[in-house]
Formats: sequence, structure tokens, C-alpha cells
Amino acid sequence: IKLGIFVLVMFYAYILVIAFNKELLAAKIGDGVTTIAFPIALAILVISFITTLIYVKRANGEFEDLTNEIKKDVKGLI
Repeated sequence: IKLGIFVLVMFYAYILVIAFNKELLAAKIGDGVTTIAFPIALAILVISFITTLIYVKRANGEFEDLTNEIKKDVKGLI
């Protein structure tokens, strides 16, 4: 849940900045070819990918162990 909230806050913050402060993201970088919005959007995608990897690693480790314990407990009841 923490990772999901983190990603949603990150995405919504970016959209809110676009909606309410376009000039901030329209600032030019370097020779004026690209804006600051591009590296920020790229960072958001990379961070989203990393948080997905963290979740998958936990799901395949910690959460899988919990699932197997629940299956053993339920199997003993049947």
C-alpha cells in the first residue's frame, strides 16, 4: 500500500504542477531545446519501474511465504 500511495502521489503531483504552474515545467534546459518537464517525467517513469521491482521482489518472497502458510493452515482444516 505504501508503494502504491507513493506512486500515486508522485503522478498526481506532476499533473497538478502541469495544471497550476505550467511555467515551472516550461523552463528551458541548456540551449533551450528541451524543457525541465522531460527529465522530471523520465524520473517518474524510472521511479515507477523501481517501485514495481520492489513490489515484485516482496511478492515473490515475503508474501509468497505468507500465502503458503495460509494454504497449510486451511489444508489442515479440510
